[in-house]
Amino acid sequence: MKHELPTLHAPINPWRMSALSAVVLLVALCNQVQAQSQPNQPQTTSSGSVFNAFANGGITLGDQINTQAYCNFRFYDSPVLNVNKAGLLGTSQCQNTDTKNQGAALTKVSASGNPITRLPLAAFQTTSSSLNVNFTNSLQVIVNDGGTQKQISGNGQVSANSLGQSLLISKQGNVVTIPAGDYASITLQVNGILHFQAGANSTRIHQLNLANCNGMSMEFEPGDYYINQASIQTSCHLKITPATSGGSSNTASNSTSVNLHLNSSFTLNAGPTCWNMSEGTCNATIGVPEIQAQHPERLKLYLHQGDFITYQGAKIAAGIYADQGDIKFVGAGNSAFIGEVWANHITSANGGPTAYAYREVFTTSGGGSNNNPPPSISITPVAPNVTFVAPASITVSLNATAVGAGNSITKIDLYQGSILVGTTSSPTAPNSNTYSIT
Repeated sequence: MKHELPTLHAPINPWRMSALSAVVLLVALCNQVQAQSQPNQPQTTSSGSVFNAFANGGITLGDQINTQAYCNFRFYDSPVLNVNKAGLLGTSQCQNTDTKNQGAALTKVSASGNPITRLPLAAFQTTSSSLNVNFTNSLQVIVNDGGTQKQISGNGQVSANSLGQSLLISKQGNVVTIPAGDYASITLQVNGILHFQAGANSTRIHQLNLANCNGMSMEFEPGDYYINQASIQTSCHLKITPATSGGSSNTASNSTSVNLHLNSSFTLNAGPTCWNMSEGTCNATIGVPEIQAQHPERLKLYLHQGDFITYQGAKIAAGIYADQGDIKFVGAGNSAFIGEVWANHITSANGGPTAYAYREVFTTSGGGSNNNPPPSISITPVAPNVTFVAPASITVSLNATAVGAGNSITKIDLYQGSILVGTTSSPTAPNSNTYSIT
């Protein structure tokens, strides 16, 4: 059978070229390698608000009918909400506290009249992996790669294959370590912890299931994680941890934050459920000292589709970006959100003590020069009328040269659709601009 030439692709800055009848898409990632010759940095601006609605969107606070009804949640460092003035609905009685000037009088929250502009969001990365990891009970982890089933009883480790990559999955006590890679499903059915390691590439999970949580359930090292579907039950906490010796600081995005990409609507159930909250604040009533102890910039959630919904008792320090959906704080009693939310519509219901505090997480580019200009690329054409008989090994050759002072080609990924099929970080010869992927 004939094989089409795969597509070269990466999440940002694509450049298209034609090779015969096939369209080839290449992206080579350029990063700074010399601190003394940094390119000019683009200017950035912050939203300045905890709630940010896109154009034609809206924000609804508390009582949707009586604008003079009470507002029992409090805003902090967010006197204005970014939305068209006609788009701020519900009660007009919500107040803001300035944490930097706690002696100042409370002010009523108002609309800025300026809706937020969407961020550029890279395409969601899916996976065709058949690898399943199931933390079934405190003594057992079952690993099945679609052809072979292995088991960890007590403490230990097993290797498994996923799309040609060997992954070492280990268990120590109540912690199962998940290395960066591709997974069909990861399931937690016991009061334990899934520790997700960072890697040189993104982690892609088709289905993530957590049940029977009773506290800390997920630990993420900084990096990029793509989760197609997620089912997370009550009291499943999430923590950000430094990269371990088994992980890699050279994450796919060179990020200092955990970037969770979700591809469908997600509900964070009641709890208390705490995501990226500092020690001792999960069960506390949130005030100024507790707000000042948080680091929401360490956790960024990107919903590529659908809504993000939280229920009573959820406490989150993060940036949440819903590209096509809404963000709903339902029954928001004894809840807290510190960071920024961006969405079409944002709603918050009256409930128990609740805090919404602005801390900068996302920025938007302003002027300035581009610090990541596209590389110069040429594809070596494949000979016409070539037929490959499965199974076949196909080599793609190309010439890639970085543009801009201090930039270099660090990695080239080869995708077929959204599936990663090959990668290279080294030219065919030292100091060469020629690369080859088979």
